[in-house]
Amino acid sequence: MVDTMVERGDIAESAATCMRQEIEDFSLTEEQAQGFSDFDDVASKADGGNELAMQIMADFQAALAACN
Repeated sequence: MVDTMVERGDIAESAATCMRQEIEDFSLTEEQAQGFSDFDDVASKADGGNELAMQIMADFQAALAACN
């Protein structure tokens, strides 16, 4: 969804560039990687109520929001 918003041009180019970089740079710490395989797994588990996954998603969303 974020990729679609960034590519659609609904935001300033500088913010889009920042967001693309945040998406590209997304990674899990060694500790987080033990419980999640990738971003989609984190998102799925966050939807299921997993506390760590919800925190990872909140941190990611905050990083994207800071691009504005």
